[in-house]
Amino acid sequence: MGDRCQDREAAAYQFSIQVAGLGYEIVSRLSPYKFAIRDVDDWRDAPLIAIVLPETFDYYTYRLFRTKKKFDLLIVQRHNAIVPVDVVDMATGSKYFPGDKIDNVMREQIKRRNADEKALLLSQIIAGARDGKQALREMSSRMRQRYLKEAKDYLRGRVGRPFAS
Repeated sequence: MGDRCQDREAAAYQFSIQVAGLGYEIVSRLSPYKFAIRDVDDWRDAPLIAIVLPETFDYYTYRLFRTKKKFDLLIVQRHNAIVPVDVVDMATGSKYFPGDKIDNVMREQIKRRNADEKALLLSQIIAGARDGKQALREMSSRMRQRYLKEAKDYLRGRVGRPFAS
């Protein structure tokens, strides 16, 4: 748990330093990990709400798609999943749009998926992406059932206190 908190703090700190270079300006800091920002290139004056997470897959882990308060941008230390909102990866300084492909996560000729590959595949299945459907077709029926069950679990609500932003 300590590493994840450090990743989140590092991403928030990096974003606050590099915000101008990424094309944004901070309007206000709503909490330590939540910003109201403005896109410098956007002609509208409506602020965007950005939340900082350790990695992109936490969008599904914490069920942020089920919250009443919506987010316009995710600021992450490591981008490892596709999500329906814009993402800024602070490790590489790259900006991703909803559903953008993630390069260099999947390996060729593997026997087992690592954690990042599994997160990417689960996010593709949850989002209904073509790559996720193709991967499901290529799996054994037992593996397909396992991934579909896990994706269904992420779509259900969590028991307990909602994620604090």
